[in-house]
Amino acid sequence: HHPAAKLGPPKGLDSYPAIVSIPGERPQHHWPNLIMIMNNNAAELNTMERIVYFYDKAFQSTYFMLRIEPKMTLVVIFETKRAEKDSYVNTFLTEIGSQLKNNKLLLNLKPGSK
Repeated sequence: HHPAAKLGPPKGLDSYPAIVSIPGERPQHHWPNLIMIMNNNAAELNTMERIVYFYDKAFQSTYFMLRIEPKMTLVVIFETKRAEKDSYVNTFLTEIGSQLKNNKLLLNLKPGSK
């Protein structure tokens, strides 16, 4: 949006913006469901280390979520049923999550880490 444009605070589903959505735009039909899953699993997500798995039979979709920061969650959606212990997905989320959290960089900045 234009910097001079006056916008009100986000409301409803717009309170949860997508930073990046690949491929294409954010999945509008999943958004209400995704927000509900994040809110229902807030305690697990807030550990910042746990990957949350959810399969929705109605949508025939699988959701994997990992909290990166208190207000940022990495979400991967499959429009098929996937196993909770899918090693490829869990490894991907763990590695990307670590990079987004800058874990290696922060570890190197600690005194006596080298």
